[in-house]
Amino acid sequence: MFPEHIHSGPIRAVTFDLDDTLWDVEPAIARAERELRTWLDANCPETAARYDREALFRIRGEIIAARPPLRHDVSELRVQVLKSALLRTGHDTRAAERLARAGFEVFLTSRHAIEYYDHAVEVLRKLRRRYVLGVLTNGNADVRRLDIGPLFHFAIQAGEVGSSKPEPVMFEEAMRRTGLQPREIVHVGDHLENDVAGAKRLGWHTVWVNRANAPRPAGAAAADGEVVCLSELPAAIDCIEAAAGAS
Repeated sequence: MFPEHIHSGPIRAVTFDLDDTLWDVEPAIARAERELRTWLDANCPETAARYDREALFRIRGEIIAARPPLRHDVSELRVQVLKSALLRTGHDTRAAERLARAGFEVFLTSRHAIEYYDHAVEVLRKLRRRYVLGVLTNGNADVRRLDIGPLFHFAIQAGEVGSSKPEPVMFEEAMRRTGLQPREIVHVGDHLENDVAGAKRLGWHTVWVNRANAPRPAGAAAADGEVVCLSELPAAIDCIEAAAGAS
């Protein structure tokens, strides 16, 4: 199942959140929103004039209320928000569907023009020589669209499993794909509830990416390791592995 270079120590896989773990997502989303607005102005001016960002967000709430599972699929949710706005401004169903998906592709392309945090790529390359690497993301970033894609053995988005972190489904799917036990996996992420608490509830090891070096809030789950810079991650995983091997 595993590539020949994967060692047989206590830790055999490392999974990663993406947004705000490997890159700062806010600039990418802000730019993608601007690109989408420019596209709407040019291609659907009546929709752009009637529905600003706040109005589209209200449509989003209506759609989630009517179709709760869509909250886990942020890509399809964005498409449906655009489609609803287009329908409400006179487009027929076929045109609304086509335009919504074309507009979303404009957004998604810009959303993937990201800038990695310092040391992210070199650390991923280093870890891949030793571990199975995976992605677990609630967002619609797709590593297969990025140059780091080949460094990962698998990637799971919330939309494809119909469930978001911290719910267990995504973590369970990772174990199914790798055939590993919880104690053999480390999950790395920036969110104390979605990443750290979610993984720990299933018995996984965790590393909190705490770039702001903020104090852990009272009552929040404690990670097994904590890093301010991704350059510290290999050493943090070594410590977790040493402790796992000694237990």
